[in-house]
Amino acid sequence: MLRSLMCVVLLTALANCSPTYQQTRLGAGTSKAAIPPGSTVFVGWPADGRYGRIVYHGSGYKTADSLAMAFGAAVKDVKRSSAFVDRKEGLAQARADGFDYYVEPKILHWEDRNTAWSGRSDVIIIQITVLDATTGDEIDSTTINGKSPYFTFTNEPPEDMLAEPMNKYVLELVQ
Repeated sequence: MLRSLMCVVLLTALANCSPTYQQTRLGAGTSKAAIPPGSTVFVGWPADGRYGRIVYHGSGYKTADSLAMAFGAAVKDVKRSSAFVDRKEGLAQARADGFDYYVEPKILHWEDRNTAWSGRSDVIIIQITVLDATTGDEIDSTTINGKSPYFTFTNEPPEDMLAEPMNKYVLELVQ
């Protein structure tokens, strides 16, 4: 009996050792828009994420950098903004630099918990909007929800959850 209980506990723990993600296509992107691989992409830098009154400094940079790395593996050229930009500034910079698309990430939720001892998961919600840099028209929009495992022996930061769903999204988008 004890051995069976130990096996159940071990299997439950192993099943909860990786982050979970959910992606929801929004607006214009529900028809699965595509960006040609020969395109150029300018990635904006979002405001830092927050949870309540806590501001997670550097989370905007980490989000923009992860997204730029994902696009860098799929398109001809990618550039990340060097500082926070809103949509108007980002589009203007993308146009001025001759980029085909402007990608606007926005951190909707960023929650960093000490999961290893609290059992509370880290949570991220990132909205990504892709705009035609010339016209400003929305090409695609998606929201990525990520949640760390609640059973872990280490405390991984939320940014460790960015690469996998962003890479998957970019691979679906760039065709």
